[in-house]
Amino acid sequence: MDKILNPILIAVVSSVITTYFTHFLTSRRDSNARQFEQKRNAYEGFVGLLCKMLLDNHKLSKETVSKDLKKFKKDAFIWASADVILNFYKFEKDASNPSTVDELFRAIRQDLGHDNSKLKPLDLYKWFLRADERHKLL
Repeated sequence: MDKILNPILIAVVSSVITTYFTHFLTSRRDSNARQFEQKRNAYEGFVGLLCKMLLDNHKLSKETVSKDLKKFKKDAFIWASADVILNFYKFEKDASNPSTVDELFRAIRQDLGHDNSKLKPLDLYKWFLRADERHKLL
């Protein structure tokens, strides 16, 4: 009798474990997808603001910048990684430093799952500059 029950018991336990594990992975993937979408939206608004500031030579009103930064801070509080938050503090202290901006961009990209290993320092910052301004940083 044990010879018959053991394989059945093993099959049932294996099936339950497999089902639970599959459910766990699916739930985790769905949660990560929802979080990614929220992070992307938060970061997209902030990067858009910086893009306007860099490309338009800081011609935005203080009210616009303040409003957009408040929105980013609210969203980032909920969705951003610790690295993004810490790099944002540095950015707030020294937003005119290209290295500070570049490090924040790197943290944002990394939080979204991108690999920055092939990028050189300031590559992300230079992305938002006009060609003539880019050559000044070389």
